[in-house]
Amino acid sequence: RQVLQALELLLAPRREVAISGTLDERAPFERELARRYLPAVLIAPGEAGTLPVLEGRSVPGAYVCRDFVCDLPATTVEALREQLDR
Repeated sequence: RQVLQALELLLAPRREVAISGTLDERAPFERELARRYLPAVLIAPGEAGTLPVLEGRSVPGAYVCRDFVCDLPATTVEALREQLDR
């Protein structure tokens, strides 16, 4: 089983999700991510400027990135779902 988990992580596309905003603004996006099985996704929540990955990301919302290239910010949970489903 551990070998299969390691293989899955190795083959999975690298994605990052930066969630910018206050605790209340981030909560719906964090709930959506918690509903999904995303073993190879790095999640970085915080207020704008609190983490290097959130530097310059002043629009509250989720930024879905693949290989360090980010989509436009998802400002609704529906937009986040669409980006994650691609």
